[in-house]
Formats: sequence, structure tokens, C-alpha cells
Amino acid sequence: MSCPTQKNLTLAHQVIRYIIGTLDLKITCRPEEFNCPFSSTDTNIMMFTDSDWAKSVDTRRSHGCYVIMFAGAAIAHWSKAHKSVMLSSAAAEYYEASEGCRKIEYIRGILAYFYGFELPLTATYR
Repeated sequence: MSCPTQKNLTLAHQVIRYIIGTLDLKITCRPEEFNCPFSSTDTNIMMFTDSDWAKSVDTRRSHGCYVIMFAGAAIAHWSKAHKSVMLSSAAAEYYEASEGCRKIEYIRGILAYFYGFELPLTATYR
């Protein structure tokens, strides 16, 4: 950053041209198998989580991930090995769901601050 070369500047210009040329494009995720007909005007926050139990052969730690979606787009995601060894697959799934719920509460707080109202709490488990 302190001493860019001509090649660095050329690549930066290409990135900026790409961004300007694709401003009208967006990434949306509409999983048909979950029957989730949400659109860009949908104000429900959706979270999908998954976890495995003791996947790492060396440490026997579980790995988990979640994706949080709002208005038809992924707004937060996380994928990481758990900090401790889980004793069961249910514990690994519960841990991941609780991590996702903490993030949802954080996002709800941000949205309440900017929009001036709390989003309703609804839950559907599949």
C-alpha cells in the first residue's frame, strides 16, 4: 500500500471497473428444498446451521457453520472448528445454533437502531 507498482494500480483499476459495471447485480439465495419463497422485501431473518461431531481426526473437535439471511441475501456467515471437544452430535448442533442466535440478536439490535423498530421473533425448525 505504501509503494504500489504499475501492475498493482492496473489491477486496482480493473477491480473498480468491475464493481462499477456490476452495481445492478446481486447475489440471492433461494433454497427450493426448504420451500423458502423470500424476496428482497422480506423482513424475516433466516438462519441455517450445520455441525459435525468430532470431524478433526487429530483433535476430535467438531466443526460448525451458519448462514444468516435477510431480504433474500446472506448477510452473515461463520464456519469454524469449535473451541472445545463436544461430547455428542446434539451438543455440537446446539452449540452452533446458539452461536447463530447470538449473531441474530446482534443483527436485530443493529436493525432496530437504524430502522427504529424491533423485528418480530419467529422461529421455524426443520
